[in-house]
Amino acid sequence: MILVTVDTSAESETAIASATELARRFHEQLHVLLVIESSLRHEFDQRATEQGSTVDGVAQDYLDQLAETVRASGFEDFTIEFRHAGDAVTGILSAITDLDAVALVMATHGRSGLSRLFAGSVTEQVVRESPVPVVVVPVRERKP
Repeated sequence: MILVTVDTSAESETAIASATELARRFHEQLHVLLVIESSLRHEFDQRATEQGSTVDGVAQDYLDQLAETVRASGFEDFTIEFRHAGDAVTGILSAITDLDAVALVMATHGRSGLSRLFAGSVTEQVVRESPVPVVVVPVRERKP
């Protein structure tokens, strides 16, 4: 299984195309994972209140939209899931083990300097601690 992580940002979603291609080439199932950690939980709480839904309902709606994107690419052998975790790194590393993933694909937001120092890098920490190979998809800066 090829695991790909998303965090609701357009940048993170860029990794899905690379993960789909990797899964296709190696005849693996694709698993799209959204980890709802503390900062994302706050965002989902707000959306849920606005939509008269629940955090889980908002997360499932988001993943259902991503599933349509994957299907539109012609790839059908995939699953989607959201998990609650205290932090994204713990949630991702747990999923690797739980799902017996053979590789992980994730995007990097490209933070550098002080923003990276203060915000930390989920991607960097996962790369250091992952028990499987990690493919990091760089996000290119958008041109105005």
